[in-house]
Amino acid sequence: WLRQGEIEAEDIVTGSYDEKVFADAVSYARTLTLANPEEFVPKLKRSFAKAGVVLLFVPELPSMGVSGATRWLTPSKALIQVTLRYKTNDHLWFTIFHESCHILKHQKRVVYLETNGKKSADELEADAFSANHLIPPGAFRSFVEADSFEADDIEEFADQIGISPAIVVGRLQREGIVAWVSPLNSMKVKFEWVTS
Repeated sequence: WLRQGEIEAEDIVTGSYDEKVFADAVSYARTLTLANPEEFVPKLKRSFAKAGVVLLFVPELPSMGVSGATRWLTPSKALIQVTLRYKTNDHLWFTIFHESCHILKHQKRVVYLETNGKKSADELEADAFSANHLIPPGAFRSFVEADSFEADDIEEFADQIGISPAIVVGRLQREGIVAWVSPLNSMKVKFEWVTS
């Protein structure tokens, strides 16, 4: 799976890595969480490539258990490779932002694989980066303190902060505020690989 990403990335032309341009691309990515894949995939790939980062969506292999990976192909070209392991938009966006943190903040010589299990300090930082970039901490605190998590409340909050309501549901579930098995899961968008 990693090798497949390397092969695909060889043919993708990017600018030389620029930290500021990539940080701006990551901020821009947040505005795309309400878009459908036909719209957000090409826009995201273009904005990341301008910053020197290849973004690839590569189907996972059976029993692989990986959501995403990040590594540097050259000193000026990085690769973020994601699967649809959980097949919902909240997980996909969380993974994209998590992997982006590795590019922005962590060592270039390390291959980062997003799996279940014990997490290193870098992985915990990437989780926090993703959570806090998608939903600002102060806004999330205020929403949780209001203690009302009906679908209408979530829709209104998501609209106020400009993201997909699915991301709010996913965050509430990760924090243990809402159960993983919940009617709120209907707010999530399911993705499938398109095969030809």
